[in-house]
Amino acid sequence: MEMIRGVAVANWKNEQLEISKWFKSADENKINKELQQILVKVFLKFVRDHATGNDSHDIRNAETAIGTGSETLDSDAVPNKITRKVHYVFAKGRYLDAKRRSYFVAEKILVEGDIDIEKI
Repeated sequence: MEMIRGVAVANWKNEQLEISKWFKSADENKINKELQQILVKVFLKFVRDHATGNDSHDIRNAETAIGTGSETLDSDAVPNKITRKVHYVFAKGRYLDAKRRSYFVAEKILVEGDIDIEKI
């Protein structure tokens, strides 16, 4: 069974939110749209209150990136609930390339967790 790991990242000046979720093989455009929606929901429900930067209190101020990678897993080894979980990490740090907001180095994790997709 081919599983696809989707990752979405929101970058602000000094903070970053990253979410990841496993999908069963599906259309990449559909995965990207779902990841965007999950990113906004996780931000609003679990992250916004932990934002310390002036620009990071609003998801609209973030520069976002979404990507996927596939992996073939033995279907007996894949728990059915793996596609229901979303992992998120919101961290304060700095960028090695501040101009492009790339290569984020987390210095302090502000909030991290796993949540069932049904509870978002």
